Amino acid sequence: MTSQITEKAFEDAIIESLTTNGGYQLGNAANFDRELALDRVTLLQFIQNSQPQAWKKLS
Repeated sequence: MTSQITEKAFEDAIIESLTTNGGYQLGNAANFDRELALDRVTLLQFIQNSQPQAWKKLS
């Protein structure tokens, strides 16, 4: 029996592992700012959730 492994299947397995067991969230490519090289939406959500008092001062 031969199995065919593709790069896409490998990428999907990595994503599945990281999002299921690794604590990662799958981002939305539309939110990625190439100039800043980051996802602004995810960054702001992280700051709001991890530092609520500091966020309250900023907003």
